[in-house]
Amino acid sequence: LWYSDRFNINDYDLVIIPGGFSHGDYLRCGALAAKTPVMKSVSEFAAKGKPVLGICNGFQILCEAKLLPGILLQNKGLKFIDEITDLEFQNPDLFFSKSFSKGSSIRLPIAHGEGQYYAPSEQLKKIQDNNQIWLTYKINPNGSVLN
Repeated sequence: LWYSDRFNINDYDLVIIPGGFSHGDYLRCGALAAKTPVMKSVSEFAAKGKPVLGICNGFQILCEAKLLPGILLQNKGLKFIDEITDLEFQNPDLFFSKSFSKGSSIRLPIAHGEGQYYAPSEQLKKIQDNNQIWLTYKINPNGSVLN
């Protein structure tokens, strides 16, 4: 699918870019996948206001493709993290979480070496003001800004 010339993204209601390390991630997690032909279609899809979700490596791909602000750095402490963690809903009104309420939580597995989210304060303020933060860590495992 990454290189397909027969894929019409407009046939879909939403795009989910799953986890699982793509392209070996030798440069930076998601950097090579972000440059593939399908990402042009994903960018056009997102520009129309349609929902796009990046899970795990998919989130890294979206950041590398500049569809999400910020970058992912090596975890604080430079250790790979593989654990179950609690996440809290900050904006349950988003497409993917309508059955949850603000402040409710879920437990999900995480596994990453480059999961520390960073964005400059002006970008963070913008995504906060736009109510674009979906989930935050209850206890920050990797040093990500704003959890």
